[in-house]
Amino acid sequence: MEFKFNINSVLKNEITIYKNGEVTKIRDKYRNHEYHTRLSTIVDDMGTASARAQGLYMPITTLSKLIYSKHTLYVLKEMVERDHTTRVLGILKTGVKRLFLTDTRGEMHECESSCVLDFYVHESMQRAGCGKKLFEAMLEEEGIT
Repeated sequence: MEFKFNINSVLKNEITIYKNGEVTKIRDKYRNHEYHTRLSTIVDDMGTASARAQGLYMPITTLSKLIYSKHTLYVLKEMVERDHTTRVLGILKTGVKRLFLTDTRGEMHECESSCVLDFYVHESMQRAGCGKKLFEAMLEEEGIT
């Protein structure tokens, strides 16, 4: 997904990671700043595209929801060589959720587990390894093997 502004001012790395609490600090530091506005546009637009792709009525990933959560967001960008613009290719959001699982005897157990809460790769870049790149970065960052 391309944006009408240079996303490099917001997304410094190929995969930029916003951990829980960092988004709140960004909001507090840049509340009336272009940085916050651009980050909000990127996250909200990618969240909306994700919701559309999943047939959801409302996005489950927005900057305002990230501010009030303990979730981590991974954002993958690519440099487009032909005109030196950049575009966002995908997002992956993780967090800890309380799950109720049944064992082989049918008994229910409650546990807290790391979960992928939202995962979206732009339609134009699917089947190109972008999802794998995002997922592997998440596994490494969160120390999951």
